[in-house]
Amino acid sequence: METLDCRGQACPRPVVETKNFIEANVSVPLEVLVDNDAARTNVSRFAASRGYRVAVSEGEGHYRLTLTPGETVSVAPEPEIVPHRSGMAYGPRVVLFGSETLGRGNEQLGQVLAKGFFYTLTQADQRPDCLVFINSGVRLSCLGSPVLDSLEELAALGCRIISCGTCLDYFGLKEQLAVGEVGNMYSIVDLLNRASHLITLN
Repeated sequence: METLDCRGQACPRPVVETKNFIEANVSVPLEVLVDNDAARTNVSRFAASRGYRVAVSEGEGHYRLTLTPGETVSVAPEPEIVPHRSGMAYGPRVVLFGSETLGRGNEQLGQVLAKGFFYTLTQADQRPDCLVFINSGVRLSCLGSPVLDSLEELAALGCRIISCGTCLDYFGLKEQLAVGEVGNMYSIVDLLNRASHLITLN
């Protein structure tokens, strides 16, 4: 069994190195060493999406992830890329939030605008396929968020909600995530690259 030592590496490096190894060594069992919760979660999720069974054990100051090929694991489906009437393909519609308020200037006004924005999305005829939260925007998907009810409704309507794991860790909110899933920079960049429409809000 090969060993990939990713200790000391920040997101998304452990996922990228694991991806590169898996693609170059098909069906080879692998151990990945990481030293933070975000890397443990992100590598495990990525490996599972590629059909690997993942076993995690904790060592002194690190995690050992044993990846065994050949086990199909059910994961959340990616938004489908479908043909447009023009004949070209288009991907998911994505909105990226980099702040917990909407717009710049007055913070209190920004909070009011954010609450109105998400409520309006729940009532709209067309909604984004994915909402991605980074930096302080991850506060919106956590317990106590003033827009949590709207986000839960959007999730029930089929909107995928992703919050940056590194950002959640930075603000100490990993255990407070209340809706959606934890993402990593590799999966977020991949999603943005496939988007047919990308709206960035700060």
